[in-house]
Amino acid sequence: MNKICSNSYGKLPGFLASFDHSLLSKGPVIQEQVHDFVKKLNTKVLSEKINGITFNSKYIKPELRGGACSAIALRIACPLLDRVKHLPSNSSWDCQADAIDFVELINKSESIEKDQIRSVQAAFNTIIVTSEKISDISQQKIRALAAFYDIKILYSTDEYVIEEGENFERKFLEQIKNLNQGVYLVRAIQEADNRKKESRGHSTIYIKDKKEELYFDPRLGLYKLNEQKKVFFESIYGSKRIYNLDNIKIHLLSK
Repeated sequence: MNKICSNSYGKLPGFLASFDHSLLSKGPVIQEQVHDFVKKLNTKVLSEKINGITFNSKYIKPELRGGACSAIALRIACPLLDRVKHLPSNSSWDCQADAIDFVELINKSESIEKDQIRSVQAAFNTIIVTSEKISDISQQKIRALAAFYDIKILYSTDEYVIEEGENFERKFLEQIKNLNQGVYLVRAIQEADNRKKESRGHSTIYIKDKKEELYFDPRLGLYKLNEQKKVFFESIYGSKRIYNLDNIKIHLLSK
C-alpha cells in the first residue's frame, strides 16, 4: 500500500471515525463501467460549459494504482451536500453525526460500491487540460470532476504554496477563518507539464459549521478540528513530504 494511503499518524486528537483507503487505493477496475463514466464526464463538461477540460478513454488503465482520494472525497461530500440542501430553513445541522454516518457507510460498503469508486477514479484519471488559456485551471479541473456527482463549485480560494512552518500556518488559518460555512474540497497537487497539468495530488474534505469544524482525509479518517487545526496541517505536510506536493487550494462545494 502506498504510504500516503496509510494512517501513519495513528489517531490524532479529535478522532471521530476511521477509514480504510487500502481497499480503494488500488485494484482492478471494470473497464466497461469506466468507459461509461468517461462518457458521463464529457457530457457533464459540455452541459456545464466547463472550458479547456475533456476526458479521453484511451488513457483508461486496467487497474488503479495511485489512490482514489478524489473519488472518495467527492463521494463523501455528496450525501453531506444533499443533507444541507434539504434542511428546513433556520434548522440546525448535526454535521458531526452525519459525517460519521456517511464515512462509516462508505467504509463498510459492499465490494460493488468499492469497485465503482475505483472505476470513478479511473475515469477521473483520463482528464486532459486542452487549453492553458482558461482562467484558474485548478478550479476548472475540480469543476469537471465534481460534476460527475452533480456537485458545483461556488468559490475557490487563492492557491497557496505549501511551506512547512508558522508563516504558512498563520496565513492558511486566516484563510480558513474567513471562509463561510459549508462543505469544501481541499486539493493539493504537484504541478507538471503534462496532459493533467499535475503529476500527483491529494483530495480531502473540510466542513465548517456554526458550532464545529470537521476534516476528512481518506488516509487518516474523520476528525473534529481544534483551534490549532493540527490534523489539517498533519495531512497537508504528510502529503507534501510523501508526494512532493507544491500547491494547495480550497473549493466550496454545493448542490
